[in-house]
Order: sequence, then C-alpha cells, then structure tokens
Amino acid sequence: RLDPSTRDHTPAVRQAPADLTAFCQPLKKKAHKMATVDKEKTAAEATALFDQGIAKIKANEMDNAIELLGKCLELRTAAFGENAIETAQAYHKYGCALFYKAQDE
Repeated sequence: RLDPSTRDHTPAVRQAPADLTAFCQPLKKKAHKMATVDKEKTAAEATALFDQGIAKIKANEMDNAIELLGKCLELRTAAFGENAIETAQAYHKYGCALFYKAQDE
C-alpha cells in the first residue's frame, strides 16, 4: 500500500509487532516438524526406488534401472541436497546403470 503523504510514492513501512520472535516460534516448530516428516517419507520412497533399480540392473533391464535410479536420485537430492552423503549410493548406481547401457550399445 502506498503512503499518500510521500511525494515519491514509496511503500509505507509497517512496524513489526514488538514480540515477533514469540509469534514466529510456533510456526518454526511446526515447519521443522513437517520438514522432518517429509524427509523421512521421501527417504523411504527413494529407498524403495533404489532397491527396484538395483533389481533391474541384476535383471539386465538398464532402461528401467536408469529411470528408477534417476527418480531415486531426484528425491534424495531434493530432500538432502545434491552433495549430501545420502545421495552418494544413488549417484554411483545411476552411473553404473548408464555405463552398463553404454557398454551394451
């Protein structure tokens, strides 16, 4: 909302409540709890995809393995970050599946 008393029409600055920290604490705790639950659910989904991908590698179905391991990697990177240790195994097996496919062609 613009402040009509200023000539340059800069937005009016609202004053923050005096006890903003106390106001935000319950929101932060709730957001942290939701993020933890989502990470656990995402990690479980990623592990299931990883296991399926490994089974496809053993069955020599590289296209399916690449798809499953790629989805696993996407989930783990979204949950933990692309340089997190939790993504290392998925990166490795995804690379292996790509390598095996290239060898077959």
